[in-house]
Amino acid sequence: MIKKLDCSIIFTMKAEEFNLKNFNKGAFIIEGTDTYWRDKILKEFCSLVPEEYKSFNLKQLDKIDSYSSLRDSLITFSMFPSPSVILSYDEKFEDKGDESYSKVIKDIDDDIYFVVVYYSKISSQLMKSFTVIECVKTSPQVINRVAMNALGENQIDKAALDLLIRYCNSDLSRILMEINKLISYTDGKKISLNDVEINVANDIDDAIFELSDAISSRRNNRAKELVDRFLERGYNYSALLSLLTNHYRRIFHSALSPLSDLDLSKVLGVKEYAIKKSRIIGSKYTKLRLKDIMDMLIDTDFCFKSGKMTDETAFKTLFSRLIAL
Repeated sequence: MIKKLDCSIIFTMKAEEFNLKNFNKGAFIIEGTDTYWRDKILKEFCSLVPEEYKSFNLKQLDKIDSYSSLRDSLITFSMFPSPSVILSYDEKFEDKGDESYSKVIKDIDDDIYFVVVYYSKISSQLMKSFTVIECVKTSPQVINRVAMNALGENQIDKAALDLLIRYCNSDLSRILMEINKLISYTDGKKISLNDVEINVANDIDDAIFELSDAISSRRNNRAKELVDRFLERGYNYSALLSLLTNHYRRIFHSALSPLSDLDLSKVLGVKEYAIKKSRIIGSKYTKLRLKDIMDMLIDTDFCFKSGKMTDETAFKTLFSRLIAL
C-alpha cells in the first residue's frame, strides 16, 4: 500500500500483510497501538539474530541526537554470520528535515535492519526512506483465523467464538489470553457459549456502563470522550445506537421490576452483576424520567429504521438529548 503524506510517497503495509522474508535489509517504522501485532512484528525482527549472537547483533538505541550517532549505529562491521537488528526507542527522535538522516538510511548494508519503535516527529521526506508497518486492529476474518490457529486441536462453538471476540472488543492479545484460559478450563472439551459467558469478562458491557454512568452523572465531557473511544475502536453509529438502546432498556426493566437481581438476570439472560449495575444507574433517574428516555429510544429507533434519519444523525440526536436531561 502507498500512502500520500505532505506530498511525499510513504510505503505502508498492514502488520498482517508484512513478511520479513521479502526484505534483506531496510528501515522500518512500527505504527499503531495494537499490542498483539506490535509484539509479533518485534519478535520477527529479533528472531533474525540467533540467540548466541544477540549480545552483539541485536542493539537498542535509547537516544538518537544526531545523524552521525545514527550512522555509527547502522554502519558497523559484524564478526558474526548473522543479520544486525537495531531497535530505536527514542521517543524524542526527530530529524527536523535534515537530509543527512535519509542518506544514512539509504546507505544501510545488506542484513542490517533498523526498526523505529518510538519517535517524536519524522519529516515526510525522511518517512520515504522507511517501510511503515501499521499495527492496528485487524479485520474480523483475520481475527477469526488467528483465534482458530491459537485453538490448535481444541474446538469451540461458532457462537462461543463470536461472543469471545465481542467480549474482548476484538483485542487479539486478550482473545488469545482468554483462549488459553478456556482451554485449561474445559480440559480438552469443546468450548461452549456457556464457558465463555462464565469465564470471560465483557469489555463492552463495562464500557457502556461507564458511558451511561457519565451521562446520568452529567459528566458530559467524559461521556463524549467515551463515545469517541467507541468510534476509534471501529464501532459505527448504527452499532452504538443499538448498544445504547439495549442498555437503557435493561436499566428501565431493572428499575421497575420487583424481582431480585438473580431472578431478573435469569429472565433477561444476563449476569447478575449487570442487573446490579443497571439498578445503580437507574437509581439516578426518576421512573418518569426513565419512561421519557424509553420514549426517546423508541422514537429515534423508528426514525433510523424508517429512513428518516441516518444512523449518525439518529445517534447524535439521541446522545445530545440524553446529556441534556
